[in-house]
Amino acid sequence: MTLFSLAKKIYHHDLPPLARVIFFMLRLALVIAIFPLFFAPRSDFDLNFPTTWQTVNEVLEMGHVVFFFLVASVTVPLVVTVARFAALRRNWRDWWTILPYAWQRIEAQGESIPAPWVWLITLVVTFSFGFYIELAQGSFTSECLANLTSDCLASLGDVFHDMVGVVIYLLWWQSRYGERFRLGLRLLILPPLLVAALPIALAAYDDYNIWRDFPVLASFEHRDELRRWSGGENVMMRRVAGMGRDGGYAAAILFTTDRYSQISMRYFYRDWRGFSALALDVYNPDEPVELMIKVYDRQHMETGHYDFYDRYNGSRLLEHGWNQIRVPMRDIEHSPKERLMDLDQIRGLQFFLMDQLKPRTLFIDNLRLLR
Repeated sequence: MTLFSLAKKIYHHDLPPLARVIFFMLRLALVIAIFPLFFAPRSDFDLNFPTTWQTVNEVLEMGHVVFFFLVASVTVPLVVTVARFAALRRNWRDWWTILPYAWQRIEAQGESIPAPWVWLITLVVTFSFGFYIELAQGSFTSECLANLTSDCLASLGDVFHDMVGVVIYLLWWQSRYGERFRLGLRLLILPPLLVAALPIALAAYDDYNIWRDFPVLASFEHRDELRRWSGGENVMMRRVAGMGRDGGYAAAILFTTDRYSQISMRYFYRDWRGFSALALDVYNPDEPVELMIKVYDRQHMETGHYDFYDRYNGSRLLEHGWNQIRVPMRDIEHSPKERLMDLDQIRGLQFFLMDQLKPRTLFIDNLRLLR
């Protein structure tokens, strides 16, 4: 049997019973092998590219779709098999007929399992499994669910991607029965596929902008630049037209009264070698305030201790109006107490305010590296 003929048989669901069992066991083995990766630190997937890994991160999110497609491909045969056992009632000697029908809507003793029940049971089981994964990862806490923080929303997004993978499989499974609606059902697969793939395309486009604009790290002239940032609890960031120091746009950051109210840049060009300073322009519309700046590298992040003396910690007093901030690269490089910072491995850049008596808004623009 050629590879093409095997693929054709799989496509048309024309494999002998033993082959179906083997493919089922292979899918089950893949599910078991991939499952522990959901609990691996995200840094384990850092491919150490010189630029951001925003696209890689979105591809990993796409992994939710692929994994739960596999989970559904295991769940549906089990649901159908259980229904087959129930339909057989006392005819347990016919157990050997169960597996050949595990991939089909079955009819036994004049009874059949309706497709809507397969959908319902599969969706409930897989949703519960996906929610359990996020719960086990510690993503859902009472505070998170009450305030819908960015981390909580990201986890809900993961569950959404899980269900996209399940729906894609169920549509494919349903399309195998009858000619009447086959084409329509398979066309319905395209929208969830596009939903899953669109974030990858947007991330790839923004990564291209990051590479093209370097050594400018953020100018806020691109609509998608805000996706490079992650705010602390209740910290909001938005693009503002007409406030740009260099160009048409700046970013308005609303800091809260929390002990540490912060905004972090997650995606940027990581190799800062050969530059003399980190620079940005900040507009303060109110009374003077001290802006705290934090920079750290990959080694600092991977230790997991986040030692205060193992990163750059600086501050600048912002007067009313526009302020030009310059952080010498030498200060960043020599900031760790017992080593030099790896300037080609920068992983984090953070701005924050401390112990404010009222919420404060600052406008930042033209974040860049200077030669």
